[in-house]
Amino acid sequence: MRPYDVLDLYELMKNQWRKPEELAEIQVKKLQKLVRHAYEEVPYYRRLFDSVKLTPSDIKDISDLTKIPITSKEQLVSLPLKEITAGGVDLDYCRVTTTSGTTGVPIKTYYRRRDFTLMNLGWARAYLAHGMKPWYRIGAFSGWPSISPKPSWYEYIGLWRRKVLSSLDSPDIWISELRKWRPQVITGYVMNLKLLAFAIQEHGDSDIRPQLIFSTSAILDDYSRKFITDVFKEKVVDIYGSNEGGCIAWECPQCNGYHVNIDMLVLEILENGKSVPPGKEGEVVITNLHSYAMPLIRYRLGDIGTLSPEVPSCGRGMPLLKEITGRIDDFIVLPSGKRISPHPFYHALRWVRGIAKWRIIQEENGILKVEVVVSKDFSYNGSSLIEANLRKIFDDKLKIEISIVAEIKQDPSQKFRSVISKVKKADLI
Repeated sequence: MRPYDVLDLYELMKNQWRKPEELAEIQVKKLQKLVRHAYEEVPYYRRLFDSVKLTPSDIKDISDLTKIPITSKEQLVSLPLKEITAGGVDLDYCRVTTTSGTTGVPIKTYYRRRDFTLMNLGWARAYLAHGMKPWYRIGAFSGWPSISPKPSWYEYIGLWRRKVLSSLDSPDIWISELRKWRPQVITGYVMNLKLLAFAIQEHGDSDIRPQLIFSTSAILDDYSRKFITDVFKEKVVDIYGSNEGGCIAWECPQCNGYHVNIDMLVLEILENGKSVPPGKEGEVVITNLHSYAMPLIRYRLGDIGTLSPEVPSCGRGMPLLKEITGRIDDFIVLPSGKRISPHPFYHALRWVRGIAKWRIIQEENGILKVEVVVSKDFSYNGSSLIEANLRKIFDDKLKIEISIVAEIKQDPSQKFRSVISKVKKADLI
Protein backbone atom coordinates (compact mmCIF):
# COMPACT_ATOMS: atom_id res chain seq x y z
CA MET A 1 0.00 0.00 0.00
CA ARG A 2 1.17 3.48 -0.86
CA PRO A 3 0.31 6.67 1.02
CA TYR A 4 -2.61 7.46 -1.30
CA ASP A 5 -3.93 3.90 -0.76
CA VAL A 6 -4.15 4.65 2.96
CA LEU A 7 -6.04 7.86 2.14
CA ASP A 8 -8.38 5.91 -0.17
CA LEU A 9 -9.12 3.42 2.61
CA TYR A 10 -9.73 6.29 5.02
CA GLU A 11 -12.25 7.82 2.59
CA LEU A 12 -14.01 4.49 2.07
CA MET A 13 -14.31 3.94 5.80
CA LYS A 14 -15.77 7.45 6.17
CA ASN A 15 -18.13 7.02 3.23
CA GLN A 16 -20.09 4.17 4.78
CA TRP A 17 -21.32 6.54 7.52
CA ARG A 18 -22.32 9.34 5.17
CA LYS A 19 -25.96 10.22 4.59
CA PRO A 20 -27.65 8.59 1.55
CA GLU A 21 -27.86 11.92 -0.28
CA GLU A 22 -24.12 12.52 0.20
CA LEU A 23 -23.32 9.06 -1.15
CA ALA A 24 -25.66 9.66 -4.09
CA GLU A 25 -23.73 12.83 -4.94
CA ILE A 26 -20.41 10.93 -4.83
CA GLN A 27 -21.90 8.22 -7.04
CA VAL A 28 -23.20 10.66 -9.66
CA LYS A 29 -19.89 12.55 -9.90
CA LYS A 30 -17.97 9.31 -10.39
CA LEU A 31 -20.49 8.10 -12.97
CA GLN A 32 -20.29 11.29 -15.03
CA LYS A 33 -16.48 11.13 -15.02
CA LEU A 34 -16.45 7.47 -16.08
CA VAL A 35 -19.02 7.96 -18.83
CA ARG A 36 -17.09 10.89 -20.30
CA HIS A 37 -13.85 8.86 -20.21
CA ALA A 38 -15.49 5.82 -21.84
CA TYR A 39 -17.00 7.89 -24.64
CA GLU A 40 -13.72 9.67 -25.41
CA GLU A 41 -11.33 6.73 -25.06
CA VAL A 42 -13.18 3.45 -25.78
CA PRO A 43 -14.39 2.72 -29.36
CA TYR A 44 -17.12 0.31 -28.22
CA TYR A 45 -18.77 2.84 -25.93
CA ARG A 46 -18.50 5.67 -28.44
CA ARG A 47 -20.36 3.53 -30.98
CA LEU A 48 -22.87 2.43 -28.33
CA PHE A 49 -23.65 6.01 -27.32
CA ASP A 50 -23.80 7.21 -30.92
CA SER A 51 -26.20 4.39 -31.83
CA VAL A 52 -28.82 5.88 -29.50
CA LYS A 53 -27.83 9.52 -30.14
CA LEU A 54 -26.49 9.92 -26.61
CA THR A 55 -23.65 12.11 -25.34
CA PRO A 56 -21.91 12.07 -21.94
CA SER A 57 -23.59 15.37 -21.04
CA ASP A 58 -26.96 13.59 -21.20
CA ILE A 59 -26.03 11.56 -18.10
CA LYS A 60 -26.89 14.01 -15.32
CA ASP A 61 -28.22 11.58 -12.74
CA ILE A 62 -28.32 7.86 -11.92
CA SER A 63 -31.78 7.65 -13.47
CA ASP A 64 -30.23 8.68 -16.81
CA LEU A 65 -28.33 5.40 -16.91
CA THR A 66 -31.40 3.78 -18.45
CA LYS A 67 -30.64 5.73 -21.64
CA ILE A 68 -27.51 3.61 -22.12
CA PRO A 69 -28.02 0.14 -23.67
CA ILE A 70 -27.01 -2.82 -21.53
CA THR A 71 -23.77 -4.64 -22.33
CA SER A 72 -23.34 -8.40 -21.96
CA LYS A 73 -20.24 -10.47 -21.35
CA GLU A 74 -20.75 -12.15 -24.73
CA GLN A 75 -20.65 -8.78 -26.50
CA LEU A 76 -17.34 -7.81 -24.91
CA VAL A 77 -15.72 -11.21 -25.50
CA SER A 78 -16.61 -11.06 -29.20
CA LEU A 79 -14.70 -7.80 -29.73
CA PRO A 80 -10.96 -7.13 -30.15
CA LEU A 81 -9.26 -5.92 -26.97
CA LYS A 82 -8.49 -2.51 -28.47
CA GLU A 83 -12.23 -1.96 -29.03
CA ILE A 84 -13.21 -2.39 -25.36
CA THR A 85 -10.22 -0.87 -23.55
CA ALA A 86 -9.24 2.77 -23.15
CA GLY A 87 -6.79 4.17 -25.65
CA GLY A 88 -5.13 6.38 -23.05
CA VAL A 89 -4.30 3.51 -20.70
CA ASP A 90 -1.18 1.34 -21.05
CA LEU A 91 -2.48 -2.22 -20.64
CA ASP A 92 1.03 -3.52 -19.94
CA TYR A 93 0.88 -1.76 -16.58
CA CYS A 94 -2.62 -2.99 -15.75
CA ARG A 95 -3.74 -5.74 -13.41
CA VAL A 96 -5.62 -8.48 -15.24
CA THR A 97 -8.25 -10.75 -13.73
CA THR A 98 -10.16 -13.60 -15.36
CA THR A 99 -13.65 -14.67 -14.38
CA SER A 100 -14.13 -18.31 -13.40
CA GLY A 101 -16.08 -19.06 -16.58
CA THR A 102 -18.98 -20.74 -14.81
CA THR A 103 -21.29 -19.47 -17.54
CA GLY A 104 -19.03 -20.91 -20.24
CA VAL A 105 -17.83 -17.44 -21.22
CA PRO A 106 -14.77 -16.40 -19.18
CA ILE A 107 -13.71 -12.80 -19.61
CA LYS A 108 -10.48 -10.96 -18.83
CA THR A 109 -10.87 -7.60 -17.17
CA TYR A 110 -8.13 -4.95 -17.06
CA TYR A 111 -7.65 -2.46 -14.23
CA ARG A 112 -5.33 0.45 -13.65
CA ARG A 113 -3.25 -0.38 -10.58
CA ARG A 114 -4.84 2.25 -8.37
CA ASP A 115 -8.34 1.14 -9.42
CA PHE A 116 -7.43 -2.48 -8.66
CA THR A 117 -6.10 -1.55 -5.22
CA LEU A 118 -9.18 0.54 -4.51
CA MET A 119 -11.40 -2.42 -5.37
CA ASN A 120 -9.40 -4.54 -2.92
CA LEU A 121 -9.94 -1.86 -0.29
CA GLY A 122 -13.66 -2.27 -0.90
CA TRP A 123 -13.30 -5.87 0.29
CA ALA A 124 -11.20 -4.68 3.23
CA ARG A 125 -13.99 -2.32 4.31
CA ALA A 126 -16.38 -5.27 4.55
CA TYR A 127 -13.87 -7.33 6.55
CA LEU A 128 -13.08 -4.47 8.93
CA ALA A 129 -16.77 -3.83 9.55
CA HIS A 130 -17.01 -7.31 11.06
CA GLY A 131 -14.13 -6.82 13.46
CA MET A 132 -11.22 -8.04 11.41
CA LYS A 133 -7.91 -6.42 12.31
CA PRO A 134 -5.18 -5.68 9.74
CA TRP A 135 -2.73 -7.88 11.69
CA TYR A 136 -4.96 -10.98 11.58
CA ARG A 137 -3.64 -13.94 9.59
CA ILE A 138 -5.85 -14.97 6.66
CA GLY A 139 -6.41 -18.38 5.10
CA ALA A 140 -7.78 -17.71 1.60
CA PHE A 141 -9.02 -20.31 -0.88
CA SER A 142 -8.08 -19.96 -4.53
CA GLY A 143 -9.42 -21.82 -7.56
CA TRP A 144 -5.91 -22.28 -8.92
CA PRO A 145 -3.06 -24.70 -8.10
CA SER A 146 -1.04 -24.12 -4.94
CA ILE A 147 1.17 -21.10 -5.36
CA SER A 148 3.24 -19.30 -2.78
CA PRO A 149 2.86 -15.69 -3.92
CA LYS A 150 5.64 -13.33 -3.05
CA PRO A 151 4.52 -11.47 0.10
CA SER A 152 3.75 -7.80 -0.31
CA TRP A 153 5.88 -5.38 1.69
CA TYR A 154 3.15 -4.81 4.27
CA GLU A 155 3.04 -8.54 5.05
CA TYR A 156 6.65 -8.33 6.23
CA ILE A 157 5.55 -5.91 8.93
CA GLY A 158 2.67 -8.16 9.96
CA LEU A 159 -0.25 -6.60 8.05
CA TRP A 160 -2.82 -8.42 5.86
CA ARG A 161 -0.79 -11.64 5.93
CA ARG A 162 -2.31 -14.34 3.75
CA LYS A 163 -1.86 -18.07 3.19
CA VAL A 164 -3.37 -19.23 -0.12
CA LEU A 165 -5.10 -22.62 -0.15
CA SER A 166 -5.68 -24.26 -3.53
CA SER A 167 -9.14 -25.66 -4.24
CA LEU A 168 -7.37 -28.43 -6.14
CA ASP A 169 -5.74 -29.80 -2.99
CA SER A 170 -7.45 -32.29 -0.71
CA PRO A 171 -9.10 -31.24 2.57
CA ASP A 172 -6.33 -33.10 4.41
CA ILE A 173 -3.77 -30.73 2.89
CA TRP A 174 -5.94 -27.73 3.81
CA ILE A 175 -6.16 -28.91 7.41
CA SER A 176 -2.40 -29.47 7.58
CA GLU A 177 -1.68 -25.98 6.20
CA LEU A 178 -4.24 -24.31 8.47
CA ARG A 179 -2.89 -26.03 11.57
CA LYS A 180 0.53 -24.52 10.84
CA TRP A 181 -0.78 -21.11 9.80
CA ARG A 182 -3.45 -20.80 12.53
CA PRO A 183 -5.42 -18.03 10.79
CA GLN A 184 -7.89 -15.82 12.59
CA VAL A 185 -9.77 -15.39 9.28
CA ILE A 186 -10.78 -17.90 6.60
CA THR A 187 -12.28 -16.78 3.28
CA GLY A 188 -13.45 -18.88 0.37
CA TYR A 189 -16.14 -20.30 -1.88
CA VAL A 190 -19.10 -21.87 -0.10
CA MET A 191 -18.22 -25.35 -1.35
CA ASN A 192 -14.61 -25.07 -0.13
CA LEU A 193 -15.81 -23.99 3.30
CA LYS A 194 -18.30 -26.87 3.40
CA LEU A 195 -15.72 -29.45 2.37
CA LEU A 196 -13.29 -28.11 4.96
CA ALA A 197 -15.98 -28.18 7.66
CA PHE A 198 -16.98 -31.71 6.66
CA ALA A 199 -13.35 -32.91 6.88
CA ILE A 200 -12.87 -31.23 10.28
CA GLN A 201 -16.07 -32.83 11.54
CA GLU A 202 -14.96 -36.28 10.36
CA HIS A 203 -11.49 -35.92 11.90
CA GLY A 204 -12.80 -34.45 15.12
CA ASP A 205 -10.22 -31.69 14.68
CA SER A 206 -10.46 -28.77 17.11
CA ASP A 207 -7.17 -27.01 16.26
CA ILE A 208 -8.64 -24.85 13.51
CA ARG A 209 -10.72 -22.15 15.13
CA PRO A 210 -10.93 -18.93 13.09
CA GLN A 211 -12.56 -15.89 14.63
CA LEU A 212 -14.10 -14.83 11.32
CA ILE A 213 -15.32 -16.79 8.29
CA PHE A 214 -16.19 -15.02 5.04
CA SER A 215 -18.08 -16.68 2.20
CA THR A 216 -17.08 -14.85 -0.96
CA SER A 217 -18.68 -16.70 -3.85
CA ALA A 218 -21.79 -18.67 -4.85
CA ILE A 219 -25.02 -18.88 -2.89
CA LEU A 220 -24.67 -19.29 0.85
CA ASP A 221 -27.85 -21.28 1.48
CA ASP A 222 -29.32 -21.64 4.96
CA TYR A 223 -28.20 -25.23 5.39
CA SER A 224 -24.58 -24.50 4.41
CA ARG A 225 -24.49 -21.44 6.66
CA LYS A 226 -25.74 -23.47 9.66
CA PHE A 227 -23.43 -26.42 8.97
CA ILE A 228 -20.28 -24.28 8.68
CA THR A 229 -21.29 -22.25 11.75
CA ASP A 230 -21.93 -25.40 13.80
CA VAL A 231 -18.53 -26.90 12.95
CA PHE A 232 -16.44 -23.76 13.48
CA LYS A 233 -18.58 -22.28 16.28
CA GLU A 234 -18.43 -18.95 14.47
CA LYS A 235 -20.99 -17.32 12.19
CA VAL A 236 -20.35 -17.05 8.46
CA VAL A 237 -20.38 -13.57 6.89
CA ASP A 238 -21.46 -13.52 3.25
CA ILE A 239 -19.98 -11.09 0.73
CA TYR A 240 -21.35 -10.63 -2.78
CA GLY A 241 -18.69 -9.80 -5.32
CA SER A 242 -17.28 -10.51 -8.76
CA ASN A 243 -14.14 -9.91 -10.80
CA GLU A 244 -15.99 -7.31 -12.82
CA GLY A 245 -17.48 -5.43 -9.88
CA GLY A 246 -15.20 -6.15 -6.96
CA CYS A 247 -16.97 -6.16 -3.59
CA ILE A 248 -20.54 -5.37 -4.61
CA ALA A 249 -22.38 -5.84 -1.32
CA TRP A 250 -21.68 -7.31 2.11
CA GLU A 251 -23.69 -8.53 5.05
CA CYS A 252 -24.14 -5.92 7.75
CA PRO A 253 -23.19 -6.85 11.33
CA GLN A 254 -26.48 -5.33 12.52
CA CYS A 255 -28.97 -4.95 9.66
CA ASN A 256 -30.82 -7.73 7.88
CA GLY A 257 -29.25 -7.63 4.44
CA TYR A 258 -26.16 -6.63 2.43
CA HIS A 259 -24.87 -3.06 2.18
CA VAL A 260 -24.32 -2.05 -1.46
CA ASN A 261 -21.01 -0.23 -2.08
CA ILE A 262 -22.69 2.60 -3.96
CA ASP A 263 -19.62 4.81 -3.67
CA MET A 264 -17.80 2.29 -5.88
CA LEU A 265 -20.48 1.07 -8.29
CA VAL A 266 -24.05 1.43 -9.44
CA LEU A 267 -26.25 -1.62 -8.93
CA GLU A 268 -29.52 -1.99 -10.82
CA ILE A 269 -32.16 -4.69 -10.41
CA LEU A 270 -34.11 -4.94 -13.66
CA GLU A 271 -36.95 -6.78 -15.31
CA ASN A 272 -37.75 -6.20 -18.97
CA GLY A 273 -35.33 -3.28 -18.98
CA LYS A 274 -36.98 -1.44 -16.12
CA SER A 275 -36.00 -1.06 -12.48
CA VAL A 276 -38.05 -3.15 -10.11
CA PRO A 277 -39.08 -1.89 -6.66
CA PRO A 278 -37.35 -3.15 -3.51
CA GLY A 279 -38.64 -6.58 -2.51
CA LYS A 280 -39.10 -7.69 -6.13
CA GLU A 281 -36.68 -10.05 -7.85
CA GLY A 282 -34.79 -9.04 -10.98
CA GLU A 283 -31.54 -9.31 -12.88
CA VAL A 284 -28.38 -7.64 -11.59
CA VAL A 285 -26.74 -5.02 -13.81
CA ILE A 286 -23.71 -3.11 -12.56
CA THR A 287 -21.61 -0.10 -13.50
CA ASN A 288 -18.12 -0.28 -12.01
CA LEU A 289 -17.20 3.32 -11.20
CA HIS A 290 -13.48 2.44 -11.05
CA SER A 291 -13.13 0.56 -14.34
CA TYR A 292 -11.12 3.05 -16.36
CA ALA A 293 -8.85 0.67 -18.26
CA MET A 294 -11.79 -1.45 -19.43
CA PRO A 295 -15.02 0.39 -18.60
CA LEU A 296 -17.97 -1.70 -17.47
CA ILE A 297 -21.10 0.42 -17.84
CA ARG A 298 -24.51 -1.21 -17.38
CA TYR A 299 -22.85 -4.59 -17.49
CA ARG A 300 -25.09 -7.63 -17.28
CA LEU A 301 -23.63 -9.73 -14.48
CA GLY A 302 -25.95 -12.73 -14.90
CA ASP A 303 -27.21 -12.86 -11.30
CA ILE A 304 -30.71 -12.62 -9.89
CA GLY A 305 -31.18 -10.44 -6.82
CA THR A 306 -33.61 -8.42 -4.72
CA LEU A 307 -33.18 -5.00 -3.15
CA SER A 308 -34.34 -4.61 0.44
CA PRO A 309 -37.13 -2.18 1.30
CA GLU A 310 -35.62 -1.72 4.78
CA VAL A 311 -33.79 1.44 5.81
CA PRO A 312 -30.43 0.57 7.46
CA SER A 313 -30.67 0.74 11.24
CA CYS A 314 -26.90 0.64 11.80
CA GLY A 315 -26.29 4.26 10.80
CA ARG A 316 -24.65 3.48 7.44
CA GLY A 317 -26.00 5.39 4.46
CA MET A 318 -25.48 2.57 1.97
CA PRO A 319 -28.73 0.88 0.87
CA LEU A 320 -29.42 -2.79 1.48
CA LEU A 321 -29.60 -5.71 -0.91
CA LYS A 322 -31.98 -8.31 0.48
CA GLU A 323 -30.48 -11.35 -1.24
CA ILE A 324 -28.84 -12.85 -4.30
CA THR A 325 -31.05 -15.73 -5.38
CA GLY A 326 -28.58 -17.20 -7.87
CA ARG A 327 -27.31 -16.99 -11.41
CA ILE A 328 -29.76 -17.02 -14.29
CA ASP A 329 -28.26 -20.37 -15.28
CA ASP A 330 -28.99 -21.75 -11.79
CA PHE A 331 -32.76 -21.47 -12.31
CA ILE A 332 -34.45 -24.72 -13.29
CA VAL A 333 -37.08 -24.32 -16.01
CA LEU A 334 -40.20 -26.49 -15.75
CA PRO A 335 -42.11 -27.69 -18.85
CA SER A 336 -44.78 -25.13 -17.96
CA GLY A 337 -42.18 -22.35 -18.34
CA LYS A 338 -42.05 -21.60 -14.64
CA ARG A 339 -38.58 -20.91 -13.23
CA ILE A 340 -37.43 -22.28 -9.88
CA SER A 341 -34.48 -20.77 -8.01
CA PRO A 342 -31.80 -23.13 -6.65
CA HIS A 343 -32.76 -22.49 -3.01
CA PRO A 344 -35.49 -25.14 -2.69
CA PHE A 345 -33.10 -27.81 -3.96
CA TYR A 346 -30.65 -27.14 -1.14
CA HIS A 347 -33.45 -27.71 1.37
CA ALA A 348 -34.77 -30.79 -0.44
CA LEU A 349 -31.44 -32.64 -0.26
CA ARG A 350 -30.33 -31.52 3.19
CA TRP A 351 -32.71 -34.01 4.82
CA VAL A 352 -31.30 -37.06 3.04
CA ARG A 353 -28.68 -38.58 5.32
CA GLY A 354 -25.32 -39.61 3.91
CA ILE A 355 -25.01 -37.12 1.03
CA ALA A 356 -21.47 -35.76 0.94
CA LYS A 357 -21.80 -33.75 -2.27
CA TRP A 358 -24.38 -33.30 -5.00
CA ARG A 359 -25.09 -31.52 -8.25
CA ILE A 360 -28.26 -31.11 -10.31
CA ILE A 361 -27.94 -30.49 -14.05
CA GLN A 362 -30.79 -29.70 -16.43
CA GLU A 363 -29.40 -30.28 -19.91
CA GLU A 364 -32.79 -30.24 -21.62
CA ASN A 365 -36.33 -29.31 -20.77
CA GLY A 366 -38.15 -32.08 -18.92
CA ILE A 367 -35.13 -33.91 -17.46
CA LEU A 368 -33.14 -33.39 -14.27
CA LYS A 369 -29.88 -35.26 -13.76
CA VAL A 370 -28.85 -35.62 -10.12
CA GLU A 371 -25.27 -36.63 -9.28
CA VAL A 372 -24.65 -37.67 -5.68
CA VAL A 373 -21.48 -38.56 -3.77
CA VAL A 374 -22.46 -40.53 -0.68
CA SER A 375 -20.90 -41.54 2.62
CA LYS A 376 -21.32 -44.77 4.58
CA ASP A 377 -24.43 -43.27 6.25
CA PHE A 378 -26.38 -43.20 2.99
CA SER A 379 -29.43 -45.42 3.42
CA TYR A 380 -30.59 -48.17 1.06
CA ASN A 381 -33.63 -46.09 0.03
CA GLY A 382 -31.67 -42.85 -0.24
CA SER A 383 -32.32 -42.45 -3.97
CA SER A 384 -36.05 -42.79 -3.41
CA LEU A 385 -35.91 -40.15 -0.69
CA ILE A 386 -34.04 -37.78 -3.00
CA GLU A 387 -36.68 -38.14 -5.70
CA ALA A 388 -39.55 -37.82 -3.21
CA ASN A 389 -38.09 -34.60 -1.80
CA LEU A 390 -37.50 -33.15 -5.24
CA ARG A 391 -41.06 -33.98 -6.25
CA LYS A 392 -42.29 -31.76 -3.44
CA ILE A 393 -40.75 -28.76 -5.18
CA PHE A 394 -42.60 -29.01 -8.48
CA ASP A 395 -45.83 -30.51 -9.83
CA ASP A 396 -44.66 -30.85 -13.44
CA LYS A 397 -43.88 -34.33 -14.71
CA LEU A 398 -40.15 -33.75 -14.78
CA LYS A 399 -38.05 -36.86 -15.31
CA ILE A 400 -35.44 -37.31 -12.56
CA GLU A 401 -32.30 -39.37 -13.21
CA ILE A 402 -30.24 -40.06 -10.07
CA SER A 403 -26.65 -41.32 -10.28
CA ILE A 404 -24.48 -42.34 -7.33
CA VAL A 405 -20.93 -41.35 -8.32
CA ALA A 406 -17.49 -41.61 -6.72
CA GLU A 407 -16.75 -37.94 -7.41
CA ILE A 408 -18.25 -34.96 -9.13
CA LYS A 409 -15.79 -33.61 -11.64
CA GLN A 410 -15.49 -29.93 -12.46
CA ASP A 411 -13.16 -27.47 -14.10
CA PRO A 412 -10.82 -26.49 -11.23
CA SER A 413 -10.73 -22.88 -12.40
CA GLN A 414 -14.48 -22.55 -11.98
CA LYS A 415 -16.67 -22.02 -8.95
CA PHE A 416 -18.63 -25.11 -7.98
CA ARG A 417 -22.33 -24.79 -8.75
CA SER A 418 -24.77 -27.27 -7.24
CA VAL A 419 -27.62 -26.39 -9.62
CA ILE A 420 -27.02 -25.80 -13.33
CA SER A 421 -29.60 -25.36 -16.07
CA LYS A 422 -28.57 -25.34 -19.71
CA VAL A 423 -32.12 -24.69 -20.89
CA LYS A 424 -32.41 -21.37 -22.71
CA LYS A 425 -34.37 -18.82 -20.73
CA ALA A 426 -36.15 -15.70 -21.84
CA ASP A 427 -34.03 -12.69 -20.94
CA LEU A 428 -35.29 -10.80 -17.93
CA ILE A 429 -33.85 -7.57 -19.20
